[in-house]
Amino acid sequence: MKILYAVAPAFLFDNNRHWCNSGSRWSFSMDKPKNNHVFPHYQPFPFKLSAEIDCMKQTYPSYEIVGLDACARDMNEKEFIDFMVKEDFDRMVIEVPTSTYPLITRMLHSINQVCDVNIAVFGDIYTIKQDTDSFYHCGLVSQIHPENIVFDRTDFPNEQYSNFEFHRPSAQVLTSFACRNNCGFCTERNICYKPYFRIMDYVMDELNSLKDQVKQYHFDDMNIASSEKHVTDLCNRMVKEDVNLPWTCLTDIKVPEETIKLMNESGCVGISFGVESFDPLTLALINKNHVSYSNVQAFLKLLDKYNIHGVATYQIGLPQTATSIIDTVSKAIDLCREFSNSSLQFSIATPFPGTRFHKMCKDHGWLSDRDYTFYDGSRYSVIDYPFLFHSEIEGYHEYAMKQREESNVGFRRK
Repeated sequence: MKILYAVAPAFLFDNNRHWCNSGSRWSFSMDKPKNNHVFPHYQPFPFKLSAEIDCMKQTYPSYEIVGLDACARDMNEKEFIDFMVKEDFDRMVIEVPTSTYPLITRMLHSINQVCDVNIAVFGDIYTIKQDTDSFYHCGLVSQIHPENIVFDRTDFPNEQYSNFEFHRPSAQVLTSFACRNNCGFCTERNICYKPYFRIMDYVMDELNSLKDQVKQYHFDDMNIASSEKHVTDLCNRMVKEDVNLPWTCLTDIKVPEETIKLMNESGCVGISFGVESFDPLTLALINKNHVSYSNVQAFLKLLDKYNIHGVATYQIGLPQTATSIIDTVSKAIDLCREFSNSSLQFSIATPFPGTRFHKMCKDHGWLSDRDYTFYDGSRYSVIDYPFLFHSEIEGYHEYAMKQREESNVGFRRK
């Protein structure tokens, strides 16, 4: 049995629009022409496929198991189809993000015309739709016991990936799945997982096996400090075992100072955290009542104290008025100017199917009739509020990005 576990190509019927088809929680595309794959740019590690490959290799040692990240390799759909024809796989398992669901489905039908291969698909969109479109919808073995999984890095080498890094090569690592917060727009919390924590011995084995290969770790947990015990155990083990590499992570502004201090002592040099908006009504709708301007300001001050770079992330197009958006953008930039060791990110709020945000938009009749290729958080909106249409939301996102550029508050600013 010869099985391929694949991330779909970056270029689907357009060699100028680079889709992020790797295992990202945020479906989007970039204006990055083919053969112009120059780091650093965001390229997430395909954790689900990686874990599945390792599990399959151990369970079925006689099978030929192959992993291919066609997105990270800058492949287009023709190159991918040619690869399928040449390699003659018996089965292919492929991850399908929401935003490229129509395009990948079209490509898979083309593959079926030229290859005798059994195709299995997985991803948030298939979980919600329960529509396999003539392909088998699979659940991954690795999701059954996520706390003790091991990630395969032979087929997915660290050099292919980049995420919130100051040093290359870096390794993206998971110590937990989902988080204990319950934000209304989050796909992982609403669709994929209940919160799980990996067994710490497995995490430390992975970190120690990687430390001679890379110059930094990025912990891609949804919220590495959602359990104070978990993050404390991790930091203490890293200090005790002399891991001695810088690392970055995602968390939220509720982390207390003693934990931030310990994180820094174990090597933490950067923290990304979600703010989304400074409008209290908007924050209440997405279950982020703990966020306020003063709380974000205090958190950035805390990070500055320990020389940790803070990246605040915001969404344009949540249920909010134009005035509210402009106010949030202005305050976000003011905070970055106040704390020089910080930066920010603006994305377009996307109501991914299966989330409470999507249900809210659907119930209120706010969803536009745009297809899934417009569920792209870097350039398009699929929401038409009575007070703000999708084209206006896109315009305000462009405004926010222009303000970021002119203020020089993007990541890596000097």
